[in-house]
Amino acid sequence: MIDRHRPIRTILSFSFLTLYAAFHAAACGPDEPDNNPTGGPSDNACIPSATVYAVENSCGVFVSASIGDDANPGSKEKPVKTLAQALTLAKSSTKRVYACAETFEEAIEVPEGVTMFGALDCIVPAWAYVGEFTKTAIVSPADKIPLTVVAGQGRADFEDFEIRSADATVPSGSSIAVLVNGADAGFTRCKITAGSGAPGETGMQPTDDVGPANPNDAAVAGNAGNAACMGGANGNAGGEAKVNAKCSTAIGGMGGTGQETEGGNGADGTPLPDPNPDNFGIGGLGAMGLGNCKAGESGASGADGLPGMGASADDLGTIDGEAGYVGATGKQGMQGTPGQGGGGGGAAKGKVACFGASG
Repeated sequence: MIDRHRPIRTILSFSFLTLYAAFHAAACGPDEPDNNPTGGPSDNACIPSATVYAVENSCGVFVSASIGDDANPGSKEKPVKTLAQALTLAKSSTKRVYACAETFEEAIEVPEGVTMFGALDCIVPAWAYVGEFTKTAIVSPADKIPLTVVAGQGRADFEDFEIRSADATVPSGSSIAVLVNGADAGFTRCKITAGSGAPGETGMQPTDDVGPANPNDAAVAGNAGNAACMGGANGNAGGEAKVNAKCSTAIGGMGGTGQETEGGNGADGTPLPDPNPDNFGIGGLGAMGLGNCKAGESGASGADGLPGMGASADDLGTIDGEAGYVGATGKQGMQGTPGQGGGGGGAAKGKVACFGASG
């Protein structure tokens, strides 16, 4: 059992978010909050869990999501419908709110000095305490904080509530169930659960020109080799290596030299991956053996650049009384590494007395 007069010093996830506040919690026990707004002794007749009798209309404002109407005066016979309206009436009267054991889908602000009791059966006239079996639930819409306690006078107390925040939907948003903003608050027999925060925004797509996607585009295609039978006794030289105009470190390999009896291999493109199990950028093989001219194998394509590093947060973010927790902005992605130059094409061999075409 947690000592309800000892401030909670840790925050689990974002179920609680406290800003310069005193926070108290209790699981069970006879020690109850002071619910007398005048500062006198506690009036146990107005504490549902402390009396075997039904609380009277004079104790406070009654609210039911199922049978209430915000035009009603807030009595047991004519309860209001929303917690927000009940709080409006209670702040100017008894400062006590009695809520049916139902689900209220709203986000509320509660000032210090107000006490809210949940887990009441709405059957008139009893409004009996049923906290042993169920609680009153406060569930907020997405990206809203169900319960915010704001500074005022005295202390805000809550008994027999289940407070749940929905999963965040706004990019980088947090899910916070209770925000205590510079106030003194106590929670007795309450269950408080935060949903999941939302992922951060997707980083911007790079807009830099990375060159044509077509490998046969003149800007990136390799240089052609010389025509057959034009190279003399030294054979036909292969096409010259070509530097990618968009990426000067990616250089295609030189084509192989065509000879009478065989075609030379194409040179490798640079830089080659290391390791290179898929043979990216390796030069093509030249044609071998007898017969008519045959084209050598094409060089392998250069490897794709590596993806940039994903964005990551490097600090704890910030906390304020309006937005709650705001996460830190992630770092920008890193540049991808350049693709490798394609290998040079292998040369074709020539017929007898005729040097082959180059790669």
